[in-house]
Amino acid sequence: MVNCKLMLKNFCKVMIVTLISINTTSKVYAQGNYQRYGGTDRYETSMKISQKFDTKSGYAIIASGENFPDALCACPLSKKYDAPIILTTENKLDSKAAEELKRSGIKNVFIIGNSISKDVETSINTMGITCERIGGKDRYETAMMVANYVGVKDRIVVVSGDNYPDALSIAPIAASIDVPIILVEKNSVPDVVKNSLKDKQVNNTYVIGSEGAISNSTKDEFKNAERISGTDRYSTNLAVISRFRDTLDLSTVYLASGSNFPDSLSGSALAQKTKSPLILVSEDINENEKNDIKQIIASTKNVSLFGLEGAVSLKALYLIGLEKEPPKPAQQGVQPPAWTSSFNIMNAGESERVYIKSSPSSSASNIGSTYGSLPEVKILGSSGGYYYVEVLDYDTLNYIKGYVSMSMVNTVTPSGPYNILVDKSRQRVYVFNGETVVKEFICSTGKDETPTPSGRFLVGAKGPSFAASDTTECYYWTRLDNNYLFHSAIYTLSGYAVQSEYNKLGSKASHGCIRLKIEDAKWIQDNVPYRTLVTIKD
Repeated sequence: MVNCKLMLKNFCKVMIVTLISINTTSKVYAQGNYQRYGGTDRYETSMKISQKFDTKSGYAIIASGENFPDALCACPLSKKYDAPIILTTENKLDSKAAEELKRSGIKNVFIIGNSISKDVETSINTMGITCERIGGKDRYETAMMVANYVGVKDRIVVVSGDNYPDALSIAPIAASIDVPIILVEKNSVPDVVKNSLKDKQVNNTYVIGSEGAISNSTKDEFKNAERISGTDRYSTNLAVISRFRDTLDLSTVYLASGSNFPDSLSGSALAQKTKSPLILVSEDINENEKNDIKQIIASTKNVSLFGLEGAVSLKALYLIGLEKEPPKPAQQGVQPPAWTSSFNIMNAGESERVYIKSSPSSSASNIGSTYGSLPEVKILGSSGGYYYVEVLDYDTLNYIKGYVSMSMVNTVTPSGPYNILVDKSRQRVYVFNGETVVKEFICSTGKDETPTPSGRFLVGAKGPSFAASDTTECYYWTRLDNNYLFHSAIYTLSGYAVQSEYNKLGSKASHGCIRLKIEDAKWIQDNVPYRTLVTIKD
């Protein structure tokens, strides 16, 4: 447990110490190079992609990193204005987005959609940047407005507005051939689309996706509509690449997760600059899809990935020939902890204390408290607007049962693809992807007098370092429950490991946090997504 105030500090010292032990983002194999563009979260990944985009136009596109619909149509706009797509949170301008806007010398920003708040726009304006919002009453009108900015000529691309994979497959290609992307519903064409297109001379339409995404009746409302699809998102992606192969430059290809959208939103803008395809991958692709992807990679010179291992796993890369060996199987006797798609937490900030009542009343006495939105809340019953719950009491580390207002409980789905087990009896951290252990770390949990809490938690905020004492510090912290963290073993202020503390790894030694080798703490910070499920067992 951290017994002092968390302080953000400069990375320089630790990077000098750990330069040898920290992997680079580029690996070389017989098939060629592959390079990852990834950060600790989707916003840092977006920033890194934008840095590679290297615009000189003075334009950028700001899109939501929390939802996909508005930004699906933005890639052709990126082409027209030579503008990177930078993601932000909707209620506040993400600090990484702000940093990238400043670094790139951006003077003009297109904000896509109305889900991004006025506060974000104001923050951008205060940086001396002019904002223009392109947003309609819904995703369909927004896409149509973007299409009009791009210019509707003789061809359009039509994709489902209900999901993202098909749009991501076509996005860089649509941009490179100067064709706007239009969103429709499965069984109908929205009126705003019909009205906007009725005076346009559209002679050809590319409908992306199967009948499960866009029905034949919807398809038939467009002139000379050609459907391009497969049996799933991955085969549809490959069918799109095959259909437009003559327009692509396959000397460079980009890979992204087929099971999430943020990295691909920014990545599609980078791919279109070199007329490169965006290939969707996962651990679930079938044999035909593996072979088709391998054929594309075999003929390319450069392969780049969007996102770290939490997005594009080593197993997925092994399946398509970019990793020589599969991830190691689970150690015998070590099984992945139970995972759930429905996880209850407190509707509060990570470091906000929530009190548990003795009875279902605001005037009832407090019997204990928990912190924030990371520890699990087990709902046992309900009464008069209150849930009867079991939670970890933060001060005693005992599980208590009591009442909390229903408005204070929120249900979320833990992030994939990882599921983490901290085994205090073995002093090991196991990172599972499905049934496979992809990482195993030696650790030090809390001493008997300052134990590490047991239970289930979600991964929360992360930071570079904090002061462990007046003369020591720890690096790469990741929060699990207020001041209970993953972090490195102890270092001097000069950036040297305190060897006596490092030697304790594998035994109980901490004040309650989970200490790791510095490279392992950094791996968790770099690769494990926010709200990943962590189970700590005795």
